[in-house]
Amino acid sequence: MKRILVPFDFSKTAQEAFKFALQLAKANQGKILVLYVIDLPFTYDTLMGMPYLDSASLFRNLSQHAITKFERMKMKSAKGHSAITFETAQGKVTQMIRQCIDKYKPSVVVMGTHSEPDQRGFLFGSTTEKIIRFSSAPVLAVRKSVPLSSIKNIAFPTDGQLNQAAMIRQVKSLQLLFRAKLHLLFVSIPSSPMGTARLERYAQHYKLTNCTLNERQNEFAADGILQFVQEIKPDLLVMSTHGRKGVAHLFYGSVTEQVVNRISCPMWTYHSK
Repeated sequence: MKRILVPFDFSKTAQEAFKFALQLAKANQGKILVLYVIDLPFTYDTLMGMPYLDSASLFRNLSQHAITKFERMKMKSAKGHSAITFETAQGKVTQMIRQCIDKYKPSVVVMGTHSEPDQRGFLFGSTTEKIIRFSSAPVLAVRKSVPLSSIKNIAFPTDGQLNQAAMIRQVKSLQLLFRAKLHLLFVSIPSSPMGTARLERYAQHYKLTNCTLNERQNEFAADGILQFVQEIKPDLLVMSTHGRKGVAHLFYGSVTEQVVNRISCPMWTYHSK
C-alpha cells in the first residue's frame, strides 16, 4: 500500500477516510493523493445550442478555495505527514475518480461511505458503490476511522472456488498487516448446506492459517453476510466483486454493493478479474 488515493469532498465520512488513509500510509511508508472533484454546471449558448462552462474562472476560484481549506485541515490532522498531494479536477465525480485510478494506479482507494446526501446533492455512498464496481484497484470503504491496531478479526465471505489466487494474496497481505484472525464464511441455501467441507478444501488449498470456518444458511447471500457480521462483529470485512455492468448488473445486482452501506466496520473490496 505505497500509493493511496482518497477521493475527498470535505464531508464527515470523507474526513474519516482521510484519517484512516493517514494510518495506512504511516504503516507502509506510503504516499497519499487526495482528489477533490468540482462538478460545475453547464449553461447553453442560445445561438449554437451547445453547452459551455459558465465561467472558466469559477473553477480556478473553487479550486483555490478547496486547496486553502484542505491545507488548514492538514495542519490540524496530518502533522508530520509530508507525502500528501492534493489535486482538484473538473468533471463528473465518478468519471474523474475512475480516470484518476487509471492514471495514478493506486495500491488502494480509501473512500468514505454513507447513505445521506452531501451538501452538493449527490449520494457519496452511491459514488462509493460505483467505484467499487468499476475500480481496477482495491477499494477500502470507511464510515468511521478506527485505529489499525484494533483490527484483529477479518471476516471473509467466499464461494469456495479454487480460482481466487489474486484475491487470496490480498487477503493474506491484510491478515499479515493487521496480525489478524481470518473468519471464512460460506453462505449456502437452506436446502443444500455444504459450506464447511468446501471451506476446509479452500483453506487447505490456499494454505490459510489462523482462521475459522463458518457457514450460514440464507436464500440471499447479502443477508447471510450481514447476519454473520452482526454476530461476530468483525473489525474488517473483505469481499470480492465481479464488477458486473449494464444489463447484467441490473439483473443480478451486486452482493458487495448491497453490503457496503449497511455495515459500520471498514470494508475492503477487490475486483475479481
